[in-house]
Amino acid sequence: MLACYGLLVNTVRWDFSKLLGVYVAVFAIVSVMAGKFVFGDHVPNATWLGLLIIVAGGLVIQFG
Repeated sequence: MLACYGLLVNTVRWDFSKLLGVYVAVFAIVSVMAGKFVFGDHVPNATWLGLLIIVAGGLVIQFG
């Protein structure tokens, strides 16, 4: 998986300064959702708020 990621990152012409915001936001969403639905964790309201802030920041980086 790491080799595929390395190949993808080095072969495509993307603007990684903008892509970083989306990368962080998607990673945060997947992590919280995996904790909730796969591992059955209780996600506190503060975590949901933090996730919302992270996603908003990713959108600002991507489109701002």
